[in-house]
Amino acid sequence: MKPEPERTFADAARAYHRSKHIERRLTKHGENVIRLWEDELGHLELNQLRGEHVENMIVRLFSHLKPNTISRYLTVLLAILNDAYKRGWLIRVPHIKKPKFFDERDEHLTELEVEGLLEWAFKDSGVAFLEAAALLVLIHTGARVNELCGLVGRNFMDDGVMIQKKAGKTRDTRFIPYSARMLTTYKSGFAKGDARVFTMVARHPKGMSNRMAEVLAAGLKVIGVTRHVRVHDLRHTFAYLCGCKGIDIGDLQLLMGHANISMTMRYRGFIKSRAVSVLSKL
Repeated sequence: MKPEPERTFADAARAYHRSKHIERRLTKHGENVIRLWEDELGHLELNQLRGEHVENMIVRLFSHLKPNTISRYLTVLLAILNDAYKRGWLIRVPHIKKPKFFDERDEHLTELEVEGLLEWAFKDSGVAFLEAAALLVLIHTGARVNELCGLVGRNFMDDGVMIQKKAGKTRDTRFIPYSARMLTTYKSGFAKGDARVFTMVARHPKGMSNRMAEVLAAGLKVIGVTRHVRVHDLRHTFAYLCGCKGIDIGDLQLLMGHANISMTMRYRGFIKSRAVSVLSKL
């Protein structure tokens, strides 16, 4: 079938939108992403679209977003283009490379910033004890928000925290030994047995994420941190704190719960190299 040269990307985006709507497979987020691409590329003829157009646009507009978010955006774009190809509107689907900033590490707090944040959280009258404790657990265990929300009393043992597998990204149930501050807080009293520890903060991950974002933003403002640090960046802070103490990259993989060590290698800049001390002994 000969492609129709007058077809624009806007035509392809609308056709894809209609098909997914008919199939009842269109989420609100998916609809927003389709419209985003239509706004940016809609004026172009499909067969004039090149990978460079998209790559330059991503660097210009989306470099502040998380790599996973940009990856999802690209997935939707390719779905639109593949649909247009099947309709005979496109000669071939252009090859689109992921921009270089995909390999960049996310934000994290320094040791001094962590100390200031926790001092504020446990002493400020506007922050409840469990909210401060949740902040501490996120920083000193590397738990994800959905894992934090699911922690029950029996997960907090005498020598550490057992984090249960909650999502596909998590390699396995993992054990995180207590830091000194974590141990002190644990002994201050958490819920016991099968009772969820942080239900007084929020019962669901979305509510937990929103509340912890409010607490984190307030604390960062007090200690003078102006960088954009998200709640999930506390997980990266955990990796950074471990790396500062010279932890092995393989051990960090286990503590982070990564299925593949390539996921952990993004933190290799945090790990203090042991090469100098080893080579000096040869």
